[in-house]
Amino acid sequence: MSSERFVLEPLNEHHPVRMFSCEDDQITEYLQEEAFEDMQRNVARTFVEIDHGMPAASNVAGFFTLRADSLRISESYFDDWIDKRGSIEVPIVELVWLARGLQWRETGVGDLLMIEALTIVKNAADCVGMIGLHLRTTPQGRELYERYDFQEFTEHPIHDRDRYVLSVETIRLIAANVSLSGT
Repeated sequence: MSSERFVLEPLNEHHPVRMFSCEDDQITEYLQEEAFEDMQRNVARTFVEIDHGMPAASNVAGFFTLRADSLRISESYFDDWIDKRGSIEVPIVELVWLARGLQWRETGVGDLLMIEALTIVKNAADCVGMIGLHLRTTPQGRELYERYDFQEFTEHPIHDRDRYVLSVETIRLIAANVSLSGT
């Protein structure tokens, strides 16, 4: 996959998101109906992967949305904390959505989006404190997240088997490996 072919851009009103479609109607609807409004309200940031090998009217290969979050979790989640006071509020980033378009199945766009999202989170973590990245997966996304070593987030206040977390340390390792390999 050529890096010149795919370019990540912050979502703007000129991107042809009406033509985007993925396996999940709710995710497709979010990009088409709400993502830009969330950006204007400063509650989330959506990035689109533009495929310059496709016609401009249908070149959104995928997208992801990130937002700041904080969660109240047990201090026992942190093995190295000495003073256990019960639960604390921790800063974390939420990966709200990540999806690639139907016509980009089996092309590596999902992995490209994941690496770019993790790089953004790593850069944010270099500037402000956070424990990592969390998400709630769909059945279609589970394999992708597990490939990047996301773990079940058992400490999440609304725990279910679809909630995953990736520590900032692991994010930094993945980002370092990507920059060393040049991909």
